[in-house]
Amino acid sequence: MINARKTLTLKIGPRRIGYFTSELPKPIYSSESTYFALAYESENNVVANNCVFTNCRDVLTDAIRRNYLRKKMDYSSTNLIMFTCLDKDKLHRRMLMAKTLLNNIEKKNRWKRSKMYRINKIIGDSNTKILVSDHNAQAEYVVGSGCWVKNVYFFYAYVQILRAFIENGDLLKGVTTIDKFAETVGREGKVNMSHNYGINLWQELFRKRLSIFRGISTETMYRKNNISLPDGIENLCLGTAAIKRVKTRVAKELGVRNIT
Repeated sequence: MINARKTLTLKIGPRRIGYFTSELPKPIYSSESTYFALAYESENNVVANNCVFTNCRDVLTDAIRRNYLRKKMDYSSTNLIMFTCLDKDKLHRRMLMAKTLLNNIEKKNRWKRSKMYRINKIIGDSNTKILVSDHNAQAEYVVGSGCWVKNVYFFYAYVQILRAFIENGDLLKGVTTIDKFAETVGREGKVNMSHNYGINLWQELFRKRLSIFRGISTETMYRKNNISLPDGIENLCLGTAAIKRVKTRVAKELGVRNIT
């Protein structure tokens, strides 16, 4: 259980799980990128990563597919740790900006609202032990609706939104709707962001999710996802989704060209 009024601690887990190695650099406080990991609450006001930290969404979704620390993933909520190095409190402020947009999407789709918790202390092994205040290492614990992680395409979108706000900060000030987000970071937008194709389709994709993903289980979506052949939301919008039924439905519902 998380009490936001008390110190929240991140215990960094193993630097290697399976054949994946954590991408957090040594020393940890030299990082200039955004890293993320699946998370769980190990005890009251203590969270831990249950996959390696990575800045690649394909690796993260593959970690879900492999279910490293649990034989079956708990899909009741979307739990993430976001990590980067910024001036004090800047990460939390940017995460709250992302929260406004996410909550608007969730409200419209009648999903549970995402919550953000500032992590006050980070501890790990001898190579990573560090207090947040010492070296600008900042981390945030995110708890969102299970609707994000249950759908591999939506999960890609969720992490994309979080990372966009972390890395672009005030450039996304006032971006509180998915349409405004698409306008700002899309192909013609003022903010240059990679993997931005098809963001203008996300609104309709969320709205028509029940017909597009009817009969497609979470297990099926992640089983189709492979680290050597990503199947994220950009692929879906490009008409190259790995699941044939989903690809066909997106072509029909959203007018996306179906590429075989």
